[in-house]
Amino acid sequence: MVPHTKQRMINLDWVKKLRNIFEEGVDRAAHPVQATVLTGSDEELKSAMQKSNGKIPTLPSQFTIGVFDGQHRLEAWKLIALNEQQRYWFAKVYGKRMISTLE
Repeated sequence: MVPHTKQRMINLDWVKKLRNIFEEGVDRAAHPVQATVLTGSDEELKSAMQKSNGKIPTLPSQFTIGVFDGQHRLEAWKLIALNEQQRYWFAKVYGKRMISTLE
């Protein structure tokens, strides 16, 4: 995931505050980031969601996702996620036409 092209700059003070909060515990599923597909088609996104069969979907690696809400959460989590298996966050991903394909 990358910041959306219209997103504001990262505020490092806010990232540090979030990191401190997250170290006490955080429910990532309850606080998903919101993003749009930057590369890949809406059809490919929908297909990936359908293949998940009700499980938590994982997007194919060729997709680039632009975060428009939650970039500070992601940056804070990167500071405390110690291993690769912890480096994930839940996201509501919208197609290029801003139609939710996760619902």
